[in-house]
Parts: sequence; structure tokens; C-alpha cells
Amino acid sequence: MANWTRTPLLKTFQTIISRHEILRTTFQVVAGEPRQQVHEEIGFKLEEEDISASICLTGNRESLIRHYAATEFSRPFNLHEGPLLRAKLLKLDARQHLFLLRCTTS
Repeated sequence: MANWTRTPLLKTFQTIISRHEILRTTFQVVAGEPRQQVHEEIGFKLEEEDISASICLTGNRESLIRHYAATEFSRPFNLHEGPLLRAKLLKLDARQHLFLLRCTTS
């Protein structure tokens, strides 16, 4: 990705997660009852996907972006494994990216 590095963005989210217990929380069922478990650390990754070729092929950028966003936002969270937020970076072309962020509301 030209003149862009994902490292500062990833480190920012890792810092936010380290400061807020709720973002390091998972949920387990113990004796039939849901229980919160706060972890010292939890895996977080910034997913990336290059959709620039698809945009060129379809010629319908807005529709394709809506499709990717709807697909991303419809993915369920695994409350047993966490984390309770998800981030994805879509590469639209050499200079433009779209950042998608979703937190669970469950």
C-alpha cells in the first residue's frame, strides 16, 4: 500500500484494547449460567482486503463497497473466543482505503 503503513493503526487498537477490560472480555457458560472472563491479552488483528481489481471489473464502486460492508457487518461474533470488536481495511485503489469497524452489541 503506497505511502501507507498499517502498523500505527494496529498499535492504536492494541493500546485501546489493553486499556479497556470490556474489549478483552469473553463469555463462557458455567453451570448453565453465562460468565464473563476478562483476559490480560486478547488476539486482535486488522484484516486487509484488496478489492481494487473487483472495482475495476464491475465498475460499480459504491455497490461493491456496500456489499463488502454488509457482508462484514453480518458476520457473527464468537463471544467465547473474542475479541468483541473487529476491524477491516479495504483497499479501493492505490491511494484510497475504507476502514470498517464493528463492535458487538450482544
